[in-house]
Amino acid sequence: MIYQKVSGSAWILSSMTNLQTISGICMRSICSTHSLNASTNKSLNYFQAYRSNINNSANTTSAPLAQEIRSFLQTKNLNAQSGPTCFKCENVFPKPKVIGRPRKSATSNQTLFINKTTGDFFCVDSGHSGSWNDFRDYMKNPLLTRSSLDFDTKSSEEISDSEGLKKIWEDSVSLSECADLTCEETLCKFGLDVITLSDLESYDIRFNKNLDTVIVPWFSNLISTRNSKQESRGTPIGLKTFSLSNGSEPCEVSRLPRKGYYNMLGIEQVPVNSKKIVLTMNEFDAIAVNFASTQYKAISLPSGNTYLPLQVLPYLEQFSEIIIWFNNNQVSWEAGRQFSKKLGENRCRIVRPTAGTPNPLQALSKNLDLDGIISSAVSAEIKNIVSFIDLRGFVKDELMNCDTVCGVPWTRFTKLTEKLKGHRRGELTVITGPTGSGKTTFMSEYSLDLAMQGVSTLWGSFEVQNVRLLKTMMKQFARRKLENEMSDFEHISDKFQSVPIHLMTYNGPQSMKDVIHTMRQAAYVHDIQHIVIDNLQFMMGAMQKNNDRFMVQDMLISEFRNFATTEHIHVTLVIHPRKEDPSIPLQISSIFGTAKATQEADNVLILQQVRSVKDGNAYKKSYIELVKNRYDGELGTVALYFDKSNLCMSKPITDNKCGIGLKLELDENEVQLNGGGIYSQSEKPISDEVLDTPEWITNLEQGK
Repeated sequence: MIYQKVSGSAWILSSMTNLQTISGICMRSICSTHSLNASTNKSLNYFQAYRSNINNSANTTSAPLAQEIRSFLQTKNLNAQSGPTCFKCENVFPKPKVIGRPRKSATSNQTLFINKTTGDFFCVDSGHSGSWNDFRDYMKNPLLTRSSLDFDTKSSEEISDSEGLKKIWEDSVSLSECADLTCEETLCKFGLDVITLSDLESYDIRFNKNLDTVIVPWFSNLISTRNSKQESRGTPIGLKTFSLSNGSEPCEVSRLPRKGYYNMLGIEQVPVNSKKIVLTMNEFDAIAVNFASTQYKAISLPSGNTYLPLQVLPYLEQFSEIIIWFNNNQVSWEAGRQFSKKLGENRCRIVRPTAGTPNPLQALSKNLDLDGIISSAVSAEIKNIVSFIDLRGFVKDELMNCDTVCGVPWTRFTKLTEKLKGHRRGELTVITGPTGSGKTTFMSEYSLDLAMQGVSTLWGSFEVQNVRLLKTMMKQFARRKLENEMSDFEHISDKFQSVPIHLMTYNGPQSMKDVIHTMRQAAYVHDIQHIVIDNLQFMMGAMQKNNDRFMVQDMLISEFRNFATTEHIHVTLVIHPRKEDPSIPLQISSIFGTAKATQEADNVLILQQVRSVKDGNAYKKSYIELVKNRYDGELGTVALYFDKSNLCMSKPITDNKCGIGLKLELDENEVQLNGGGIYSQSEKPISDEVLDTPEWITNLEQGK
């Protein structure tokens, strides 16, 4: 950013970039003085240099790595062709045995794809994949690193998945084996009765024996060319199973293998010279488009609209036009926008969700013109001006479907959900509290609660080491004192590692440029939905040296606000309060720095502590006070509980009802309790009797 002196002493912003949304960063005070003292000028010079670095990094996030990849390939005499998201070159890996015939590409010898942003590689021809470091090591010494890329070595989980997949397939029933009436009834339940049996059989769609689940198979690690006259190719390599959610909508139940394998139904039917494709969020929608459209071919994403795996990007390189058609709600629209950023906004269009444009399968059942709907898709690139007609459908969706736009609810902190209505992407939350009040412990469980429901989370713990943070999370996850039960460590670890939590490796003060770059990389690779920064002052320690600390903090808050908005990711910032009288509850004005943090934040939470003495016994109670709630406006307090044995601050569990968090595969002698903890059935859950609750705490819980 460049500041330019105008009319002798007034200062204005002379240029803005896509990240520069910093109006209000101490500029009013700077402008009002009509002159800059030495201290302010020093901070401003630092600010200019910092913004220049950030903007260069933001606009060319992948440029350094992309340049490194191209240079390295040239040194190995590999001719790299640049595509929208990947470099493409000839295969360098040994070819495994191929199941079926390999899919031919327009340039069949160029089957190795290297992602420009992450460096991750995937070879269509051999099936090998890995990180950029794996690829470099292999090219430098193929014999030494070949075993690390060998797909023949399977883990116990992969073996288990393979056996489970084989059993499901062997127990399945083909459509032709079902009685006509029974088959028609089952297809009708899933909305597939509008598609002919011959078209469904071309995808080898099957039922389970109870005829209440549809099975969609994938037959090869490689994308193979299908032959409609070809007989069954035996057990598939992967599959999805679907049942009915709420008795009406098809809902994915499981995918095998659970990790590391992705495919897209319909890709084998797309001509190799085709330049346009429709992306749908499930296999049924792709089949509907392929059945009804005369102009377009469709393929199904492997993980719906929640995750776009890097492994599938190479298969989309050939297309210059990608039409994204998900459900007709705001959540799907935002997901489509996020996917288009990864695929390239200049080649993506999105079917705008309106009452007249349901998902493809519903559109087919209503006898709508699918070609016309696809042709009406709008550009994914952001427009600077909109009118009510553009947002009318979203307004209606928010009014009619409040639950879908409220966000992901907290299952452990139900009172917080009642007030905040859930965790919504694109928001900025600020939390503060006295030193030692348990901010990190609360944030650990607060984020764990969401992660157990599938909210992919990135932690930036600059003050607490990652090992200690994970130890806290594991105890909160299991709701047990693990130090005394190390025999269960491996068992609980196997379950905990399924929770989508990622951590930055930084510790101590860090450069904002590096942190923002890491956040963008993580958002791209892991589809991050929640980022926790603990804490802001500790992270900015290196930046505030010899600079105005208030200006530096305001600048960082603006960066995080901008990141949350542009990347559509929820960011939670932990900020220390000012040093005030500990006997007085903190206020919104107690947050350290200027008013910038509270102005930019959508939600402001204060972790309060109250001390009381009753019958000679001292009590200390913590609670969350919600002092700003931009989405709903409701303020108030949420009582917290602290169990030292498991470090949980959520209400103790008093029943054996299954929680609604992460679906864990429990042993026969286990149950999953409210809030997601794991207990042996022989154990006694924690009860409220453990806490001797004074009357004032009861009043607090009741809002008195």
